[in-house]
Amino acid sequence: MKIHPGSTGKGPGSGPSQVKTESIYLGTADQVRERCRAGIAPQKVQAKAFGWVMTVWGMIDTLGLVDAVDQQVPKRHPGLSPGVYVALGVLAKLCAPATSWRGFGAWIQKTVLPQHWALPPSLLDAQNFWDHWDLLCPETTMPPTNADAPILDTDTVFRVEEAVWKTVQDRYHLRLDEVLYEATNCFTFFQPQTPATVAQKGHNKAGRDDHRQIGLALAATRQDGLPLLSLVYQGNRHDAKLFPESMTRLVDRVTHLNRSAHHLLIICDRGNHSEKNFRDLIDHPVPAPTDTAGERLRIDVVGGLIATHHRDLLKKPLTAYQDTREALKVWHGQRTVFGLNATVVMTFHAGLAQKQRHALQHQIQQAHDRLQEYWDHRTRGSLEARQAGLAALQATLRGGRYWTVTVNDTGKLVWRANRAARAARYQEHGKRLLFTTDLTLTVDEILTAYNHDKPRVEDAFRTLKAPDLIRIQPIRHWTDSKIRVYALICVLALLVLKLLDRSARQAELVMSPAVMKTELEDLQEIYLEMNPTTIQRVLTTPSTIQHKLFKLFDLDRYAPKESGAVPIHLANG
Repeated sequence: MKIHPGSTGKGPGSGPSQVKTESIYLGTADQVRERCRAGIAPQKVQAKAFGWVMTVWGMIDTLGLVDAVDQQVPKRHPGLSPGVYVALGVLAKLCAPATSWRGFGAWIQKTVLPQHWALPPSLLDAQNFWDHWDLLCPETTMPPTNADAPILDTDTVFRVEEAVWKTVQDRYHLRLDEVLYEATNCFTFFQPQTPATVAQKGHNKAGRDDHRQIGLALAATRQDGLPLLSLVYQGNRHDAKLFPESMTRLVDRVTHLNRSAHHLLIICDRGNHSEKNFRDLIDHPVPAPTDTAGERLRIDVVGGLIATHHRDLLKKPLTAYQDTREALKVWHGQRTVFGLNATVVMTFHAGLAQKQRHALQHQIQQAHDRLQEYWDHRTRGSLEARQAGLAALQATLRGGRYWTVTVNDTGKLVWRANRAARAARYQEHGKRLLFTTDLTLTVDEILTAYNHDKPRVEDAFRTLKAPDLIRIQPIRHWTDSKIRVYALICVLALLVLKLLDRSARQAELVMSPAVMKTELEDLQEIYLEMNPTTIQRVLTTPSTIQHKLFKLFDLDRYAPKESGAVPIHLANG
């Protein structure tokens, strides 16, 4: 390039070449970059999901989820492995819970994940997901659930869960000697002819009794509510019927993950209780721990009692309560419960009693109005038929048993309060009975375990069912095999979410998982197409909270760089 355009330059016979230079200062690199950007407008601008997608994928990669599945389920089809499809399923449940598997391929192209890892769109259709899920639980080998075997017995799923948890333990060293246990159900929109034997009608906790439902039992760590074990069972089975099999699976899981375990405390709800269940649990045969010669695993329980089964305790006056804990009056003592020596704690909360009394009065008045309305409108038919219909309706109303209703000579209803039933109900108000077979626990430890820590597993169920987090229901997979794998994916998604939440809380970033997701979803990667051959990639400017989350989850490893993005290494071939 000529510095002076008028110069003729070197020619024949002009002698040795002379080098002439001239320095021109253009500014700093940032100034040059800004001038270039200011002078050239991008031809296209596109935003892709970055923050939340890569945070979730980073945790999936940390847990070695792909390898955990692939070690248990050998690859049989060309393309991606079964572990990849399970990992993508977990990603979908956390990042796009409302997206169907048919729409997954289109959705993932709106994220930055394909630029880190080759994902052929032709392999991301729903059929590929279902084909590879079938390798975990082949439909042809799935035993149908029935009254004798209500649980979907799928050893491969349990082995996958355990393999993931071995990685969790190696990394986080969590306590597994105290476990929460609870069961719930998830409704479906299945028609009666849909061939899923695990989907049955029963009492649904969302009030969808008219729909078929799937039962889901969950064991979780007491410390953080991390899902340790999941079981899928028939929707019409009572929780107490499942307890023995659930406990067998739970004890096996704990002893496999912690060979030196010598004590296990299980915190569960009163719906699981029976004398046989607890006797079988306490006497459950387990191997001796490796660090104590000949000492077997000791199992204890903290649970709730049905108040009406202990009327003698309910009759105790408040003056007999020995202690107070903030708003609670507390009585405690030793009793035999379900044939076992136990510490029993009874609490009374005046505010709760007042709310329950108010609710009962509403039920009583509602029953009165419904029965009176029935009688006023059923004027036809014999008197005996009308009275039979009235009695049948009264039996279905929650407040019906607190009335004694007769018909006088003029055909009008005569109302009398059932004072005995009301007094018995008033006696229960504000009171809660707890027990434990671990006689070393103090009253405060029992109250903390049941009142403070046990709700963590219930919170886990709410997270599973939240439409904007995991959205496990309504379940739309219609065969037992796909239902079981789908439940596994949802539970693994819950584990990923809980671990992310745990990391945030340990970093003193106190926020709900929903808020964390919203913050990271706002962090996007912008594609600036300057010309057909040049694309610039930049991240949106993070807020203070987003910057802290960015550093906490090490998102810089996925952020755009001049040297190119760092690929994620996964077993995809």
